[in-house]
Amino acid sequence: VCLIERGAGDVLQTYTGHQNESYRLQGSFDSSDSFVVSGSEDGRICVWKVEDSSPQTSFRAHQGTVFCVRFPPDIDEHIMVSAGSDKLLRVWATRREDIATVQLPPGHGN
Repeated sequence: VCLIERGAGDVLQTYTGHQNESYRLQGSFDSSDSFVVSGSEDGRICVWKVEDSSPQTSFRAHQGTVFCVRFPPDIDEHIMVSAGSDKLLRVWATRREDIATVQLPPGHGN
């Protein structure tokens, strides 16, 4: 995932650690623009700090590719939604201080 300057098209930051070989996966910012998240082809959601691209966490979210991860506008700034090739849409609650901490549904491990 790359952060690209809109006008000139320069790469400002690169976020690595997710698997992205067959699909074009986009990143998404949280409401504070402090974190960027992306799905991965290995079923994980990856979270990085925007400013220095440091990985914060990754966790298994789906059985198969996570195609999309978004923070829905106008709902709750601490809600994240993911969609995967397993045909599931999952809603994640994030902690107020740090979106890298995610409350997983019962029965789902990291």
